[in-house]
Amino acid sequence: IEISKKLKCSSQAVNYRLKQLVSKEVIQGFHLGLDIGKLGFEHYKLDLWLKELSKRKKIWNYIKKCPNVTFINTSAGYADLEIEFNIENLDRLHNYIDELQNIFTNSIRKFTYFRGGSPGQFKIRSFPGSD
Repeated sequence: IEISKKLKCSSQAVNYRLKQLVSKEVIQGFHLGLDIGKLGFEHYKLDLWLKELSKRKKIWNYIKKCPNVTFINTSAGYADLEIEFNIENLDRLHNYIDELQNIFTNSIRKFTYFRGGSPGQFKIRSFPGSD
């Protein structure tokens, strides 16, 4: 409806044209943006450096079970694991870090974290079919 108002045409015309662009694969996907602050969450990025890379898969498998994790990545030349969270507050993040350190005793060499500011500060680029 917003597009139709800007183009000064009917919403049916916009809908038809969008469907045509999707069928011709000009549009390959849509993106949903959420204001997580309105849902009571804050966005944090946690970087972990491990003492032994052989533990990375085990730690990864544990982390991916956390419902607050939105993204996990490995890195060459920086942190061994990069994790992003939508979590209630900094205290909850500290609790989770303590939990990781207790479960994986002597596996985590160091960590850093920072809070994301405005929505979209952390951008993830993905391509259709790359899931």
